[in-house]
Amino acid sequence: MTISIISNVILALLAVLSSFLSYFFHIKNELEKAVPDAINNAELAGKTGAEKLELATTNIYKLVPKYMHTFITKEFVRNIIQLAFDKIADYARKQAE
Repeated sequence: MTISIISNVILALLAVLSSFLSYFFHIKNELEKAVPDAINNAELAGKTGAEKLELATTNIYKLVPKYMHTFITKEFVRNIIQLAFDKIADYARKQAE
C-alpha cells in the first residue's frame, strides 16, 4: 500500500468518526433540552422519587433513535436526568434559605 492510500483511508475514518461524534453530541443536546419537561411531567404524576426518575428516564429514552441505543444507554439518560434533578434541588434549597 502506498502512503496515499493509507492517508486516504485514515482521512475517511476520521471523517466518519467526526460525523458520529457530532451526531452523538447533537442527540445529547436534544435530550438535555427535553429533560425539564420530562421532570415536570413526572412531578405532576404524583409518584415517589424513584418512580419519577424512572418515568422521566423512560420518556426521554424514547427520544433516542434505536440505532443509537448502543451508544446512548438508558443509564446514560438516567444520569443526565439525575443531574438535572440535583440542580433543581440545589436551586430550591438556595431559594429556601
